[in-house]
Amino acid sequence: MGENGPPRTFLPMALAVDGCACLVVGGGAIGSRKVRTLCHFGGIVTVVAPAVSAAVTELVELGAVRWLPEAFRNEHLAGAALVVAATDQDHVNATVVAAARSLHIPVCDASSAARSDFIFGALLEGAEERIAVFTDGHRPGHARAVRDRLRSQIGSMDAVLIGRLTAAAAHELRNVLAIVRESAGLIADLTRCRAPTATPDQDGTLRAADRIDAQVLRAADLLRALSRLAHGPEDGPAERALGAQVREAVLLCRRLADQRRCSLEAEVAEPDVAVHTTVVDLVGLVLALLEDALSVAPEGSVIRLCTGCTSDVPELHCRLQPPPGAATYPIPVQRVRPWLDALDARCDGTAGPGEIAVRFTSRARAASGQPAAGAPATGRAG
Repeated sequence: MGENGPPRTFLPMALAVDGCACLVVGGGAIGSRKVRTLCHFGGIVTVVAPAVSAAVTELVELGAVRWLPEAFRNEHLAGAALVVAATDQDHVNATVVAAARSLHIPVCDASSAARSDFIFGALLEGAEERIAVFTDGHRPGHARAVRDRLRSQIGSMDAVLIGRLTAAAAHELRNVLAIVRESAGLIADLTRCRAPTATPDQDGTLRAADRIDAQVLRAADLLRALSRLAHGPEDGPAERALGAQVREAVLLCRRLADQRRCSLEAEVAEPDVAVHTTVVDLVGLVLALLEDALSVAPEGSVIRLCTGCTSDVPELHCRLQPPPGAATYPIPVQRVRPWLDALDARCDGTAGPGEIAVRFTSRARAASGQPAAGAPATGRAG
């Protein structure tokens, strides 16, 4: 009911907003959160406000949001599928609600659940699940607290990610040890003389030794990448070289592509750029991109993760190249979504056939060339 009736109760339900025109009136802190949530789920967002926050400004500069720097008018509602009133002026919010209702457009008043047709819950996202906690708009702080308790009870995406990639890396290390053992046996055979006058096969011995050296380096790279991932949750966000981090993530995820008889490669643009993120979040993004691509990749496909920078914005592209004669299917944007908010990034699933583009909202900065700025030293590996 309205503001003068009993407290309003809401039916929890999921709403698809991808491709829908969403109008947000207000560009302050609350409006910014609503804008990011709608963009995260694919809404086509227009913001009406005389001024907006820095977060909204970045989204506008990236082309993710349209901003009309003016006061609200009824004409702004034309074509909108849903409306959010999120100003700090109650009379403006009430005006927006009344205008939207007159056109039968669902509206949320961020300052009043009683005036709202729908509300936003406190969201908890996992790799394949999504939970929203509602208190009918009466106690949003309590909803967030319940959401946080659920997160601690269910377990974080970090733990699942580290467990999966640790298993994959362990399998790769077993392969390394098997190759080293085989090569060592070959060297022993080649250096045994069957007759007093026989000489060892020096070329064969050197090839076997080179093979051992290459596998030892491969094992060292795996252990270094795994060590950074294991210490990622405690290190927190920092400026990290995007390309170098993607290379390490590809190293950890390659086994998962091999299991589907596909290839996984990294292509890093030079010079490398820095993004503000955590190791776990970036590796999680790479794994999610890979799994989304593998869901439509025929056997024999090559999946490339390419870094770059467009208009001073760091980018990570996932490109699927099927084998000759196979069709190219659009890559679904499913497992990627939970990682985008943590990375302050947005995803463009229409970058091209068989391609997803992830664009980071932070401005590009030159990277140091190290695997990850602020990453733990190799000596921390246990």
